[in-house]
Amino acid sequence: PGPAAAPGQFVAVVTWGDGPTSNATVGSGTFTATHTYRDDNPSNTASDPYAVSVTVTDGDAGSGSLGGVTVTV
Repeated sequence: PGPAAAPGQFVAVVTWGDGPTSNATVGSGTFTATHTYRDDNPSNTASDPYAVSVTVTDGDAGSGSLGGVTVTV
């Protein structure tokens, strides 16, 4: 689970598909998160797909998720 949101606020947790996650506070309905993919996995390939997902939680413990997005790096 990600960080708790204060009442009236939202927190987004981005799962990048290669292990790490990033937390971001949602402001005005948007958020920004950045991530650097290290070495490709499996090694010795020109590019690799990663499944990225985002879960947004509000201060009342409600949440919603979006998955099924694949990035190729």
